[in-house]
Amino acid sequence: MTIKEKLQFDKLKRIFNFKDIAVVGMSPKHDRPSNKVGQYLYDIGFNVVAVNPTTKNIGSIISYPSLLDIPHSIDIVNVFRKPSFVPLITKDVIAIQAKVLWLQEGIVDNKSAALASSHGIETVMDYCMLKEHKNML
Repeated sequence: MTIKEKLQFDKLKRIFNFKDIAVVGMSPKHDRPSNKVGQYLYDIGFNVVAVNPTTKNIGSIISYPSLLDIPHSIDIVNVFRKPSFVPLITKDVIAIQAKVLWLQEGIVDNKSAALASSHGIETVMDYCMLKEHKNML
């Protein structure tokens, strides 16, 4: 393992010790990646809530219209929205004082990552949370 891989492994190991996750853009459709990732995290024991203004529940997972509506603290915000939505989501991540902003595969926003980092929020971009968790096993 290279030094870079070791640092990435240590970062992800630390992140996966958190337990409260909000999946922003989680779909109620079972064939969507956001549903598969959210359901996987829920099934393995994370406290998962969805952020989707169009539904109250996705299976056993409670859904809220926005991050600001969640009545308890969130450690990780896992984002399944287009990059154009990330700046607004990042502001909400800062407002709720989450510890990690995780942008799924295909989502990169360096300005939002820098803003989150400036508020002490760790950022992961362009990685799948499900795949990375399975790689840690």
